[in-house]
Amino acid sequence: MQTEKYLVWEPGENGHLLVYCRRLVDYAIEQGLDLSVALSRDALGSEAYQRHFDSDDSQARAISISGQRNLLSLLRREGITTLIVPHADPLLHYLLFISFKKIKMNLLVMQDPQWEARTAQTALLRGLRLRLKQLFIMLLGRRPSVTLRKLGPPTSTSVKVVPDPVLISELDTTISIADLHLGVETFWFGIVGGISPHKNPMLVATALRVLAASTSRRIGLAFIGPISAELAGLESDARDLLAETSVEFISRDRILSNSEMNAVISQLDCVVMAYSTHAPNSTAWKAACIGTRFVAAGSSQYQLFAQLTERGIVVDLELASLVDAMNRALQSPPPEILPMPDDRFASRLLAP
Repeated sequence: MQTEKYLVWEPGENGHLLVYCRRLVDYAIEQGLDLSVALSRDALGSEAYQRHFDSDDSQARAISISGQRNLLSLLRREGITTLIVPHADPLLHYLLFISFKKIKMNLLVMQDPQWEARTAQTALLRGLRLRLKQLFIMLLGRRPSVTLRKLGPPTSTSVKVVPDPVLISELDTTISIADLHLGVETFWFGIVGGISPHKNPMLVATALRVLAASTSRRIGLAFIGPISAELAGLESDARDLLAETSVEFISRDRILSNSEMNAVISQLDCVVMAYSTHAPNSTAWKAACIGTRFVAAGSSQYQLFAQLTERGIVVDLELASLVDAMNRALQSPPPEILPMPDDRFASRLLAP
């Protein structure tokens, strides 16, 4: 009988996806599974890799892979029986038009096209891309060797859903973040994790500017996490916008480990998630399980996911609603801590 050998393939270098890979590695070690991780050379040399893998407690076997063309030879050379792709969305077309003989594929779709199709009026080109993605998902799902699951909230009981992992240890909230000094007399709102255009940081800053004009409380805004190249100048733009207000502003443009992310959430008074996305994410659940207020603004589908925590303030993604929600958070006590949800992320993706 052939020994099961798993390979996790992640060609990108996004920090959140490397958290996924690390969770799969840890689970495989716990279960005694033979698992390796294939990453690009850029990812292996990145700061994100150092944060999530290059540590004393990591026993990951990482393999460097140059693009998609070398994947087939790697699978044959290593005798892989199951390929796991934790972010299959940009690779669906590639995976559809190649054949992996005698190799099972476990794929995770992070952005279900049905979420956006149900909740937004899309441009013609975007609509065509969504329908094409739906077609790829349908065709791949018909293959006997493919198990295709979709990212979902921790509350989902469907075996076809993989919940975004909420990974928090008891020690995380005691971590001191270097150069992060949040005054206790100030009520700190913050955006955490990778800061990209879909998190709408300037909309959040504008909301704080409006809120400052109507409150006597000391309030602050913190950007804590790596700022994407698309937002070059964000720090100076936000500082200029808030310069004539009483709002305190700090920014720490740096990659956070999972534990540091949890520590930051615990030190903020309110996490703000004004997201132009339709997918669930673990940040709202982290805040709920740590006992930190949060505001979630977005599409109706995104709001539905956030509401499943039964915590936080959930509103539409527009300025007036965001200002009102942040004002309500300012007046409210911290929420009751939510019990940690079961972690079914790794067990679902590594299921036979």
